[in-house]
Amino acid sequence: MADSATLAAREQARNILEFAYGYDYCNCLYVSDTTVIKSSGNNNQNMGKAMGLSITVKPNPASDWAQFSYQLPYSALNGEIIITNITGKFINRLVVTGIKGTKLWDTRNVPKGVYLYTMRADGFSSTGKIVIGR
Repeated sequence: MADSATLAAREQARNILEFAYGYDYCNCLYVSDTTVIKSSGNNNQNMGKAMGLSITVKPNPASDWAQFSYQLPYSALNGEIIITNITGKFINRLVVTGIKGTKLWDTRNVPKGVYLYTMRADGFSSTGKIVIGR
């Protein structure tokens, strides 16, 4: 599912692999040349960080709102933050623009629990978790 499912299901499967099992998911191209060394340590999240992608959320745990502070990769002008619950159900999508910025998420109507957020921009992604409590 992490490779072949539709957008939401694919992201959910990847999030579950990364957070529940500690698996570094890599959407890498197949290379048939046996002289090329493949590194399992170079995943999309590490490459995104190397290209300038970063995201943090405060406060965490949150009650009424959460503020995402982000920086896009050097080559990107816009991106998105996808929020899912721990089972992978889509909760919200926040569109971000500009190299750096903040985006507020109103969590007053969101049930208590653990949520995953994925920042995606220019083919790179970074995922984290946030706890909503009251």
